Amino acid sequence: MKNFMGRNVTSVGAQGLALVSRAPFYPSKGLRTFLPAWKKKDLFRDWQNKDLDKKSLKGAILCLDECVGVHEGYERLLSLIEKGEGPSAILFSGSLPYQFAALLATEASMRKIAIISDLGPAFIDAVREGDRIEVKSDGTVVII
Repeated sequence: MKNFMGRNVTSVGAQGLALVSRAPFYPSKGLRTFLPAWKKKDLFRDWQNKDLDKKSLKGAILCLDECVGVHEGYERLLSLIEKGEGPSAILFSGSLPYQFAALLATEASMRKIAIISDLGPAFIDAVREGDRIEVKSDGTVVII
């Protein structure tokens, strides 16, 4: 077991399997490439991010290195979350742009999605796709 402490954006706990991307996460590019909410398969579509392209976020503990940019894809992510197709948690080894944190925090809190940033570079080095992860409401992340 490995423990990491990060900055809590939402005070929510979660458990699940890791879906990992070491490539920068660009909400303004990647999120807008989600299939529209009315499609049957709500998969992440981003040809620039091979770690996440064509994968479902449903129930995943999304582990990301860094988040760059904000805005355009926010509505698409919320659409997936509202349909129950979003992640259980979004974890960032780096810091989270304030605008992205502010946009997601309210909706994520209402829908009980954990968002933790500033877990440190050791976190993204340690986590592997499919690892079981427990996110505690105080910002502690445990790789089991």
